[in-house]
Amino acid sequence: MSVEGVDVSPDTSISTKQSSVPEHADDASASMEHEKHSSSNADVKFSERRSLFQKQPELPGPRSACVLFLNGFPGVGKYAIARVLKSVWVGSRLIDNHLLIDPVEAIIPGRGPAHHTLRRQFRRVAFDALKQETSLDSAIIMTSCAADTPQDREVFAEHVEISRVRKIPFIAVNIICDEETNAKRLRSRERVDESGKGKTKLVDTKALCSLRKDYKLLNRANMTREAEDVEFTT
Repeated sequence: MSVEGVDVSPDTSISTKQSSVPEHADDASASMEHEKHSSSNADVKFSERRSLFQKQPELPGPRSACVLFLNGFPGVGKYAIARVLKSVWVGSRLIDNHLLIDPVEAIIPGRGPAHHTLRRQFRRVAFDALKQETSLDSAIIMTSCAADTPQDREVFAEHVEISRVRKIPFIAVNIICDEETNAKRLRSRERVDESGKGKTKLVDTKALCSLRKDYKLLNRANMTREAEDVEFTT
């Protein structure tokens, strides 16, 4: 998960600093700008959530133009779900958050100020291109690990701005699963292999448990302008 305040590196301990929360930390050694997590939301098994998508073999193209924002803790299956959706959603584009995180990590490792400055610059260039891309008339599927903190809400607003400029709906989905399933998925062979091939995916189950215990995902109830005209579901 990326949030400026928690530095979560694979196979390392996690340190929380109220002042430095990264901006969305999906799976990777991440920092997380999150506030204390409350487990009030009912858990949804990944297998159940995935089956819902598989029941729709075909989705329309141009008429389904939207930004779909898949948010969740590392290992819940955001990328797996996004790939299934892209395979059946005609003309859709998949912007996995690691497309933005990993190049920055390669250039400026760690989660210091310079790293986050460069990450914001990467996002600005990518998001400006998405706003202006004329050949795109279908869904933009995006993944993130954003917490319910001021810093991450600002990053969330950057995503929402894409839909506002393009004048298309923005749909935000918090994807959750129970802790045991989450831990198993975090250590799956595919995920561990990806982590060893340059993807900064979190594979430390202890760090994951700390994240789930101490932080909560974006909550529309705590948003104002960021969530205007946004369809939000869990």
